[in-house]
Amino acid sequence: MGRPSKPTQRNGAEPAGAEAESPEKALQTARAEAMRAQRDLENARLEIAEQKRRSSQQALVAAEAIKEARSERDKLRVQLDALRGEVQREKKRGRAGYEEEHAVELEELREKLIAAEENERALERRLAEAQGRERALQARVAASEEAKKAPAAAAPPPPAEPERGFFSKLFGR
Repeated sequence: MGRPSKPTQRNGAEPAGAEAESPEKALQTARAEAMRAQRDLENARLEIAEQKRRSSQQALVAAEAIKEARSERDKLRVQLDALRGEVQREKKRGRAGYEEEHAVELEELREKLIAAEENERALERRLAEAQGRERALQARVAASEEAKKAPAAAAPPPPAEPERGFFSKLFGR
């Protein structure tokens, strides 16, 4: 077993220059990591803002489609009520033939009404999904803002001065 070339390396001690560089390197590493985390946070915030904008657009489109479906449904209901009224008047007059003629038309209107109601339910589901995605995005934004507000990983404490030995006290170094 050979002797170590430097006396400062005995028993696993670090070289003398490493003590001075270590805190500086740790500080630089912490700064770089903080800058990288800040850049990642900003990228995530921009991505969330874009997703929120898209989600809002989808919600607006879905809301408009629901309005259209509801107005179509209401129109069909009015037509259906008018036809029912005509059928009732014809029944009172005793014209059964008229009822048979318009029964097919009444059935078609019922089918259209059912289809419009199904379309409305589908659009309401899409709107609910879009609103759910928007709430999730808002939660992510809030979480990222909380992460930004939370203190970054604490920088390493400043290095403590090594304990002064007898000779350093004696010679004032």
